[in-house]
Amino acid sequence: MQDMPEIETHIVPSSRPPTGVGEPATPVISPAVANALFSKTRVLQRRLPLNLDA
Repeated sequence: MQDMPEIETHIVPSSRPPTGVGEPATPVISPAVANALFSKTRVLQRRLPLNLDA
């Protein structure tokens, strides 16, 4: 952490509705985790919440 450069944050005024950099990736997180679990467990998860006991 001591090697991390300083981060500057700039808030830009806007009349548009709020969005964020992380929001577009949110819908693909669950399928990615389900695919990772399948590659390790060979149990296909098709419903949320994911059942880790299956």
